[in-house]
Amino acid sequence: MKPTRTFNDLSQLGKLKIEPGREPPRTAVPARPAVRSVSAKDPHELFASMAGLGTATPAKRTAGRGVVRPTSSAAAAPSQELETFREERDKAVAAAEAKTAEIQKLQEENATLLQRIASLEESLANRPDELQVAKLREENEQLASWLDSARKQLAAKQEGIDEDVKRLQQEVDTLKQTLEGEQAKQRGTLLSMPAGVEEVFPGETREQVIETLRYARDRALDKGCDRGANLLSHVLAVNSPTGELQRRAEEVEQILRDAGKSISNSALRALEKLGFTRISTNKHHKLRWGNVTITLAVTPSDYRSVENMVSDICRRVF
Repeated sequence: MKPTRTFNDLSQLGKLKIEPGREPPRTAVPARPAVRSVSAKDPHELFASMAGLGTATPAKRTAGRGVVRPTSSAAAAPSQELETFREERDKAVAAAEAKTAEIQKLQEENATLLQRIASLEESLANRPDELQVAKLREENEQLASWLDSARKQLAAKQEGIDEDVKRLQQEVDTLKQTLEGEQAKQRGTLLSMPAGVEEVFPGETREQVIETLRYARDRALDKGCDRGANLLSHVLAVNSPTGELQRRAEEVEQILRDAGKSISNSALRALEKLGFTRISTNKHHKLRWGNVTITLAVTPSDYRSVENMVSDICRRVF
């Protein structure tokens, strides 16, 4: 007699064979309990309920029990319940994943909020308090008051400067009128000034005439023209020069000697202040004094060139 075969796992149902005539007496199968929810903790109870074996443990189910003959309805029911369980399991897993994603999103939002809170706390910590703001406002008001006072002082000083400039201008005008009157008196006593003669500086004509008379007197003395020399000496005695022509001649000589072998722009500007007018600066410097044009070499060859240039200017101009 072969031993009676039992099973504890549903996977052995396919291998179960029942020999005819040797079937043990079958006990009444209890009513199948309802399938427990997916949240059941004991798998044995779940599979036992699906197989219609009750909720007993494997040891109790196999004790004193013979071979069980599965039926087609019994095999189909666990398969349908298993499929239902799988669907519920998939839904539970999907819900868990959704919950996990939602929790992760909430954690990220929480981290972002914490960063914003930290940034706001830092900005509040760096923000000046009310005492500092009041102090800054007070300093600003003091600076504004000081600036207003400085502007008023500057305006008062400007008014004083304007008054001084006006007074000096009046004095200059008065002196100019006096000088012109004296020049008119001197011109009327000796010579008549022609109209349309432009002077480089006020009184240049008188200075040039006196210098020419002195030169003529010296030539008359050299040639023995006693009468002419005597008359010119009397004229020069009552018409003494102011020395302005001689002063400008000496300054021109000093400027050219200091410039040496290179006539720079500073030397040309100094000559312009004395009355020269620059008309060309290409290969040579060309200057004009009244109706006399002077040509200066940009780079004189040697010191004798400078001496000759000084002598030529003084002879032609002064």
